[in-house]
Amino acid sequence: MESKDSLPEPEAADFFEGDQWEWLGSVSSIIVPVLIAAAVGVGLFAAKTYDTGADAVLLQSTGEDRPALIAPAPEG
Repeated sequence: MESKDSLPEPEAADFFEGDQWEWLGSVSSIIVPVLIAAAVGVGLFAAKTYDTGADAVLLQSTGEDRPALIAPAPEG
């Protein structure tokens, strides 16, 4: 059922309305790609240095009757 009365006008302006929030849009349009690039850089660094300093590695099992083996880490 529709009412014939109109909605009352707001008494005060919305806090998040207006030009004072334009800077937030500008910053977020820059910061999101920067955060993505940083995440990719950190991931690449972690992948490259994952086994640095390891003196042994775990070799996968080659069958059900053969257990996984611990072997010396390859040089380099």
